[in-house]
Amino acid sequence: MPTIPTATELAIKYAKREQLRIIIDKAMNIHADCDYKALSKLIAELKQMLEET
Repeated sequence: MPTIPTATELAIKYAKREQLRIIIDKAMNIHADCDYKALSKLIAELKQMLEET
């Protein structure tokens, strides 16, 4: 039987998701100004991390 997450665990998970969204937004703003292939890869990896959380 799965355990129910505590309020603290849910808050931490939410905070991590919000931090990833902020990082992705900032990276996309930088990417809009200049086209870096490495930055494109980083954005893709961050989005994958966000989906996994």
